[in-house]
Amino acid sequence: MSFATANRTDLKRVKETVWGTTPASPALKTLRYTGETLDDGITTEKSKEIRADRMVSDLIITDAAISGDINFELSYASFDDLFESAFMTAVSTPVTITGIAADISSSATAFTSTLGTKFNTILVGTFIRVTGFTNPGNNGLFYVTAQSGTSLTVSPVPAAVETPAGTSAVIKSGAMLRNGTTEQSYTIAEIFNDATVLTRRHFFGMRVKGFTLDMKTGSILTGKFSFIGKNASYVTSGFASETTVAVNTNQVMNCVTNIAAIEVDGTQLGSPLVDESYLKDLLRYPGTDVPRSFVPSSRRCRVHLVAGR
Repeated sequence: MSFATANRTDLKRVKETVWGTTPASPALKTLRYTGETLDDGITTEKSKEIRADRMVSDLIITDAAISGDINFELSYASFDDLFESAFMTAVSTPVTITGIAADISSSATAFTSTLGTKFNTILVGTFIRVTGFTNPGNNGLFYVTAQSGTSLTVSPVPAAVETPAGTSAVIKSGAMLRNGTTEQSYTIAEIFNDATVLTRRHFFGMRVKGFTLDMKTGSILTGKFSFIGKNASYVTSGFASETTVAVNTNQVMNCVTNIAAIEVDGTQLGSPLVDESYLKDLLRYPGTDVPRSFVPSSRRCRVHLVAGR
């Protein structure tokens, strides 16, 4: 019999192109996690056949529910692909825009440019970090509420009208996720490194059916991805020509310095909610109980995270 311990277990994943099919020569990404409950959920039933030797004729598999959770501590860029699976979309690309010949200015309500397409790649709903202005109130984090090629309306508004010289002004936008419709799935490999006989459990067609984020004052920012899958199997060898992508070492986020804002319907939540564990079950797999926060409706919830603040 083979034995293994939980603290010697690796979790690795690779995105599938075809649901339930591991890509050839997979590059498995190591997953940072604090615990998991992945299981094949096999249900069996004993055969009722009568035998002269009084033995059970067979044990038949009657059902299998491939599902489970993976718990984590949130860190920058560690789980972008899994959030993409949950939202069924891709993370937007961060953008850096630099002034050219003093073309960027601040106004009473916005940052503007004399070039017609300067801000075309910045999305409404993202935070921008502005630097290079002389007035300190024109630098820092701003939330984009409206956008055109020549203007970014922001909140809070700039402190003063100003035009930095030359290339001094720099505007950087963060990444953002919005609900989409493109389903994404993964092969997840659970590897028991200290088993006396090499043992792995492979889960195929794993889709993120929901996630939670727990944010409490004075605590690490933690969460959980919930999966549902197609099938699973125990094996004693890896995939053909598989490689491993090393896990990053980005710092774990906390609930004091890494949360820029939480908004519902465009209104920023205040401090009375900071001591609660919230954002539970904000997103579920499409079905009858999808919360309105993440489907086309009158309510919208946004969470803005800042790494390394």
